[in-house]
Amino acid sequence: MPITMLRGLVRLLKKRWFLSALGVAVSLGFTVRGIAPAIPRDAPVAVFMFTMFCIGLTATPSALLRALTNWRATLVSLGFGYLIAPAMAFVSGWVLLDPESDLFRGWILVGCTSTTISSAIVYARSAGANATLALVLSNISSVASPLMTPVLVGLLLSKQIDVPVAPMMKTLFLSVLAPVLLAQVVLVVAARMVAPLRVYVGVFSQVGILLIVFMSMARTFHLAPPVFYRELPGVVTVLVVLSVALYAAMSTGSYSAARRAGLGAADAVAVAYASGQKTMAVTVVLADRFFSPVAAVPILVYHLTQLVCGELDSGFYRRRIDKGEGQPGAGPDDGRSGTVSRT
Repeated sequence: MPITMLRGLVRLLKKRWFLSALGVAVSLGFTVRGIAPAIPRDAPVAVFMFTMFCIGLTATPSALLRALTNWRATLVSLGFGYLIAPAMAFVSGWVLLDPESDLFRGWILVGCTSTTISSAIVYARSAGANATLALVLSNISSVASPLMTPVLVGLLLSKQIDVPVAPMMKTLFLSVLAPVLLAQVVLVVAARMVAPLRVYVGVFSQVGILLIVFMSMARTFHLAPPVFYRELPGVVTVLVVLSVALYAAMSTGSYSAARRAGLGAADAVAVAYASGQKTMAVTVVLADRFFSPVAAVPILVYHLTQLVCGELDSGFYRRRIDKGEGQPGAGPDDGRSGTVSRT
């Protein structure tokens, strides 16, 4: 029995290699935290710009425009991502965290940030949902982030600190929107040259995220006060509880709202994953640049939690779709064929 369980664990780690690599990145960040002073402060932003350029290559302009015609899915996804999630993060964080702490500020960042494209696509595909819709909704969330995230963070933290909304917008515009727009231009003017490379952009973007996590964690563990390590077990426990509650509410709530809006199960599941799966790269960069490295801890815990939850609820959503709840007339091009590159 132990050997069978070990083999099953190995198969899972091979299937979800990013989860294993994320653990390695965090461990290395802690082990070699002494190199933190040698890491340029702008290095995570530079790597993030490259990562967003790769992500921008995953959705063509025509796909983005087609998604906008599915206005119900877009409104539900953006509504939950930029209204419900920030409100829930603020209330839950106010109850269970110190509102004056960097952990609270980091938790607010989690609620206000955009969708992670990689997880949304992977789990939508695993559940047999409309992976193409999940991809495009995640891209739309990223495009909206330079405006929505700084404004929301500024509103929710205005009584605690003076949030640099304008510099935050500038950082997100240069590191998120500009690379994505550049990628769209490249797709238009050099589509044939880029086509063979799109198979690899998912790996490139995930490697970039791992580098960002490594650099940010090295800074976190290097600069954190000694009391941070003594309180870490309790902090992680609270953050796990908050993360599970937020993810469950976002996933089930957005799915139910999408179904009530008239979407089939395949599209509603895509909306759920494009609402509950939050990006780690954006939050880590903002936490490190505008708050403190400790503020990056909540998104790390949330990201690990959402990966586990995604594994668990993909089977549940697949059963809902297999019961015939998908949209009538869904054919092989509805995004469920698994042809979307993993990003």
